[in-house]
Order: sequence, then C-alpha cells, then structure tokens
Amino acid sequence: MFDFSTCSRSGCFERVWAGSESCKEHHSNPVDYQRKLISEIVENKKALDGRDLSGITLSNTNLEDFDFKFCRFTGAVFSSVSFRNAQFFMCLLDDISVINCNFSGSEMMSVIAAGSDFTNTNFKGSRLINVNFNGIKGDFAVFDESDLFSSRFIAASLNNAQFQDCNLKMVDFANASLRNTDFRDSNEFYLTTGSMQ
Repeated sequence: MFDFSTCSRSGCFERVWAGSESCKEHHSNPVDYQRKLISEIVENKKALDGRDLSGITLSNTNLEDFDFKFCRFTGAVFSSVSFRNAQFFMCLLDDISVINCNFSGSEMMSVIAAGSDFTNTNFKGSRLINVNFNGIKGDFAVFDESDLFSSRFIAASLNNAQFQDCNLKMVDFANASLRNTDFRDSNEFYLTTGSMQ
C-alpha cells in the first residue's frame, strides 16, 4: 500500500520521494524527476494506485475525473489545480497547501487531510465520507451540498466557510473555530468547546 522505505543516503531517515531511492532533498535531480512524474500523470494516467507523490508541486493542472487509491501527497503544494469529480480512496493528503483549487463533485473515502490549508477551496457537491480534516485551515472554503458523514474537523479553523445543505451526521467540529460559518439547511453535527460566532 504505502512505501515507508527510507532514503538511501547514509544517515538520512527521511522517506523516499515519489518512488525513487532517495528523499526529495537528496535526490540527484528533483526538478527533472518531478517534471517527468507530472508528465506521466497528466498525459498517460487517469488512475493512480499506491503512488507516493509527497512534496510534489502542481499548478494550472487538470486532474479532473482522476482516480487515486492508496496515494500519498504529504506536503504537496497545489495552485489552480482542478480535481473536479476526482476520487480519493485511502489517500494521505496531510499537510498539503491548496491555493485556488477546485474539488467540486469529488469523492473522498477514508482520507487523511489533517493539518492542510484548504483556504478558498471549493468542495461543493462532494461526497467526503470519514475524512480526517482535523486541524485544517479552511477559511472561505465551500462545502455546500456535500455529504460529510462521519468526517472530523477537530481544532480546524473554518472562518467564513460554507456548509449549506450538507449532511453533517456524525461530523465532529470539537474545538474548531467557526466564525461566520454558514450551516443553513444542514443537519446535526457535534460541536464541543469550540467557538462558533
């Protein structure tokens, strides 16, 4: 499923980067290697299974309708990337930075997205089941008309976010900052010791 091999460089205990033998820092030519990875993904694949794309940087890219299974994007940076109608199954999207990206109509099942920055990100009409959004920054994020069953936003910052007409059954917002967040027409959710204004 996930490759937890460490860098081949003596004394380095970082995980290998994107299926290579070294971490990104010790890779002999990370720029060309990343360019090759992106080209391979965008031009030849619509389904990726078990790929480690940690730390990858993508901008102005169309990944609509892609199917990601058991992939790792830890620490990735996405700018103006469209993941519209993409599917993510048991993927790691932790500590990623997302700028002006579109996840509308996407599906995520058992995904870890903890500690990521989803500010100004569009998830409208998505199916986000059992997703760990703990500690995310999602200011001005849009989740309208989404099914978020059993997802967690513990200690998240969701100021001016939108959750209109969402299924929030079993969703946990404990200790989250929810200033000016809109939950109109959504069903029940858990909020304990958080701040909602």
